Amino acid sequence: MTGRVENIVPILNVRDLGASVKYYVQALGLSCASWGGDSFTLVSRDDHGTYLAGTWVWIGVEDVVALHRELADNGAICRSSRFSIELKGMPKKSPARILR
Repeated sequence: MTGRVENIVPILNVRDLGASVKYYVQALGLSCASWGGDSFTLVSRDDHGTYLAGTWVWIGVEDVVALHRELADNGAICRSSRFSIELKGMPKKSPARILR
């Protein structure tokens, strides 16, 4: 395998972000990211967390181009054309180089 996965973080779909953050913080003892907003945030504890917003999953990789090539060679389908658009102008080591 050439596309080493660094991490996978779920992004949970929540109906009411404010109520969800309150539950995760008060009941479960997690902290909410200071940069969080009205539609997206991170709650975490002990260096592990999950995002709250719409339904997504973050998969961090060392080399998204190598992973994309590997998956395509294996017959995987990249359903979004945004993949190639988001790579333009991004430094090779940028964390913003993501496969969607």
